[in-house]
Amino acid sequence: MASIAGSLGRIRSDLESYLHAEQIEAACSAVGHTWRERVFGPAVTVHLLLIQVLWCNTAMTHLRHLAGNLVSAPAYCKARIRLPVAALAALLRGSAADVRIGAGELWCGLRAVLVDGSSTITLDTASCQKAFGQPAGC
Repeated sequence: MASIAGSLGRIRSDLESYLHAEQIEAACSAVGHTWRERVFGPAVTVHLLLIQVLWCNTAMTHLRHLAGNLVSAPAYCKARIRLPVAALAALLRGSAADVRIGAGELWCGLRAVLVDGSSTITLDTASCQKAFGQPAGC
């Protein structure tokens, strides 16, 4: 039986096999991005970004523990700024196409259209409730 936790664990443990450095660099090149060879090139930066997201948007300072190498939060932040948004969008479109299920095909008995693991958490303050409202029945 497939589970989200099991799948997430496999992806976390071997990110390179799911998103190759060549794919990342090709996406960056396709949108006209150029870079120098450095510690935080596009592939390393995207992999660190994915690690951060896969660990529930962990703090940048926590990445050095998860990535198993010395990751300076300021250097990583600067590297993320250098990444073109168009390249990240292309990688997302490519990954969605890779998992697209054909007509009549099911994953675990379900037709998967899109999986979005993002979320946000904020304090339940009066100003937030005024700005964003609250669902009925709460």
